[in-house]
This record gives sequence, structure tokens and C-alpha cells, in this order.
Amino acid sequence: MKRILLIFLILLAGAALRFYNLDKYSLWYDEAYSVLQAEIPNEIVVEKDSTAPLYILFIHFWQRLTNSVFGLRLPSVLFGLASIFVAYLLGRSLFNEKVAFVSVFLLSISPLHVYYSQEARMYSLMTLLSLFSVYFLIKSLSCKRNLFFAGYIICNLLNIYCHHVGLFLWISQIVFLIVIHKNYKKQFKKKWYISNLIILLLFLPGIIYSLNWAKKFLDSPSDYFYYNFWAPIPTINSIFMTFKNFSVGYSISKIVYVPVTIIFIFLFLIGILSGKQKKSIFLCLICLFVPILSFFVISKSNSIYVDRYFIAGSVFYYYIVASGLVSINKKISLPICLIILVTSLFSLNNCYKNKLPYLLEERLWVQRKKDHKGIAEHISNGIKKEDAVYHTCRNTIFPFIYYFNKVRNVVETDNNKGAYLSFVDGDRLKLYEINLFGRFKDVSESLLNDIPKRIWLIFSIWDFDNIGAGSLEFKTVKFMNEKYKNISYKRFDGAIVCLYETRDN
Repeated sequence: MKRILLIFLILLAGAALRFYNLDKYSLWYDEAYSVLQAEIPNEIVVEKDSTAPLYILFIHFWQRLTNSVFGLRLPSVLFGLASIFVAYLLGRSLFNEKVAFVSVFLLSISPLHVYYSQEARMYSLMTLLSLFSVYFLIKSLSCKRNLFFAGYIICNLLNIYCHHVGLFLWISQIVFLIVIHKNYKKQFKKKWYISNLIILLLFLPGIIYSLNWAKKFLDSPSDYFYYNFWAPIPTINSIFMTFKNFSVGYSISKIVYVPVTIIFIFLFLIGILSGKQKKSIFLCLICLFVPILSFFVISKSNSIYVDRYFIAGSVFYYYIVASGLVSINKKISLPICLIILVTSLFSLNNCYKNKLPYLLEERLWVQRKKDHKGIAEHISNGIKKEDAVYHTCRNTIFPFIYYFNKVRNVVETDNNKGAYLSFVDGDRLKLYEINLFGRFKDVSESLLNDIPKRIWLIFSIWDFDNIGAGSLEFKTVKFMNEKYKNISYKRFDGAIVCLYETRDN
């Protein structure tokens, strides 16, 4: 009874943290991109152009029930809460009751996990599927029932189709099986050979997705020019930042995160060196480090090293930290738990207030939420049929389309594309069109041949709070102010909307 009450309280606390302010901020670029892709799932499948086809298909059917911001983010909350419970079951199987409770306590208040449990993306689902796959792996080792082998196959397959990182987690489990296989009988090994062969065969269609994505990334750097801005080539410091974000999340100052992260890493090392449950520690280590180090090496040419990709691995990090925490004296462990709790709540408070650190290396590919809904409502109230809407940065395009369609109560699946203005080579203004498949098209000729009488320009940048006068976006606005008559100007959180008229009007 006491055990049930404790896990209930942890889940209740986790739910409170994940539901709080769930729909306060607009969908950001990635969320809107997923939701709009979910409106055309057949095209996404045919084009083989999604890193998360499983999540896209899920949202396609889910948004028939609800298309509100709260409703679209709700599945991630539920997946996050389910992850806490499955993490408890897995922790108990890998270690013991005490380690299981401490690790899910860390998971329930984890600022990183709360952040992605409030985002309409695949990361919360990926965490749940990862935990389930390892849980079924462990149960099959002890019970050897066909049901657990089936669960292992299904969860790994779903995880691979959920995100590319799922492939590396499956590889981690295979490495684990190779290392321990001598301890098991031939009949049992045969079941594992068959299980992994089934996964491999059913994953073959997914290889097409992965290769298409990799080819697009490696062969078309112009389509991914922003990658090295958001995800610079990783260094050893990048790995430290990953563990910093696992420990305290994005939204906390350096003076706090350095000592607290050191405490986490100290407990992590104690957990490894404690000498208990060596097999479980080894499994946690490979599930944690195989994805991180694989992406670290791959990213030495073109970077795809982003902390949120490794969010499932953070749970295995918590297991080892919890193992270290329970092995030290209570007079030390209780104050440490209090420090972790206070730090996490402080970080979450900043997160709820939409505060992020200045340095991009502390929050790769993470940006403050912008008021996309307010922008769309403002333009919808004043737009005319012949008007054009342009952006200075692609980060506002898909959120604007989502909210603009929502305000006007239409679903324009044939026109889910937008255009943005940008300078090329320092002095040439170009107009690019981008669609939901991430493809760019130079449509500058249409701007020269058919100049709109009125242009709505959404002036923004990925890191709007740190914009400089020398940026291409700033130069674009300056050019528009010189060539067109500015008749309207309104500032929003994260963007400025300008309305221009041709000077001969």
C-alpha cells in the first residue's frame, strides 16, 4: 500500500508540472511543422521526408479529436507520465525498489523531460517506447515468455519509426545481448536471433527514410544551412552540456548549473563504481552512451548533435545517479535530494516564464516561444486578397500558416508553404519558398515581375532576443524600409510585423 501511494504521489507531482501552463505559449516551428505534416500523411509517406513518420501518423488521427494547442500537446503529457511509471517498473527490474523510486523522482521533476512532455513532438513518445523496449528485453531474459519477445520486437520497431535515435537504442540492446549471450542456452539465443531478424526485416522500409534524410542532409547543405548555426560541430564541452541539460535543464544560469551538474556527475560515478548490479549498470551505460557518441562522431562533418535527441538516454543516466545516491549516507543524500529539487523547480519556473540562457551552446536548437497566434490574428484582421505575406526567417512560416488557417477556420493543405526574403552574397535580395517537405525554391523572379501592392513582413530570427544590426534579417527590413512605404508596425513577443505599400500607391 505504501509503495502504491508513493508512486501515485510521484505521478501526481509529475502531472502537475507537465500540465501547468501547457497551452500558454504558441506552437513553435517544429510543433507547427509536425501538425501541418500530419494533415497530409500520405504525401509524407510517399516523399519519405519525415524523421518521425510514426508520430506524424498518430497526430493525423489525434487531431480529428482536437486541434487546440492544449489538445495537440496533451499526448506528450500522457506519454511523459506513462514514461515515469514504466521507468519505475524497469528500475525495479534492473536494480531494486529504492533505486526505482529515486530514479523516477528525478525523472518526474526533470526540467528536460517536463519541457518535452509539453511539446507536440515525438520526444516524449520516443522516451516511452525506449523504456518499454528495454523493459521487455529484461523481462524476456528472466521469464523467457514469447509475450516479452513480441513486446521487444514491437516496441523497438515503433521506436525506430518514431525517430532515428531509436535505431541506435536498438543497437545498444544488441550490444548488450552479444556481451551476455554466453550465460544463456542455445534455445534462448535462437529466440533472440529470430526477434532481431524480424526487427531488421520490418525496418527495411525505414532504411529508405533514414537514407533519404541522410542524403538530403549531406548532399544539400543549402537546405540545412541553419544546422551549423543551431548545432555547431560538437566538442567535449558539448557532451558536458548534454549532461548539464539532463541534470538541470536549459533554463538556469551557469553559476547554478555548474556545481549542481558536478554533483550529478559525482553521483553518476559513485553509481558506476559501487560494484552493485554490474550487468544493469552496463546496460544503462550503453543505452546512454551509444546514441550520444554515435551522433557525436557523425556530427564531425555536418552536425546533428542535439541534446533532445538523447532524452530517452537521460532516464538511464538517472538510474545510475539514483544508484549512487542510495549508496551514500542519508545525512548526505537527503540534502543532495533537496538541492536537486530546489534547482529543478527554479529551472522549471524559468521555463514556464519562457526564459532561456543567452549562449546557444547551452540550448542547442531550442528557442523562446513566440507569439505566433497574435501575429496571425493581427494579419488576418487587416489582410486583403491581393496582399502578400513574407518572412525574414523560416522560423515563423509554419506557425503562421497553422494559426492563420485556424483563425480563418480553414484547412488549406494545398497551400502549406510560405516565402521568406533573404540577402544572398551580402547584396542580392532573394525570395525563397519552402514547403512541408523542407524543399526550397527560388521564386525571386515572381517578386520582380509581379510586385504586390501591399506586403506584410514578419520580421524575426531564430534567436530574436540577440539579433544584431549586421544580420541578414535586419538588412532585409532596412531594404524594405528604403524601397517601400511602411504604413503599419506592430511588435510581438519574438517578432515585429510590418505592412508595406509600393510608393506609387
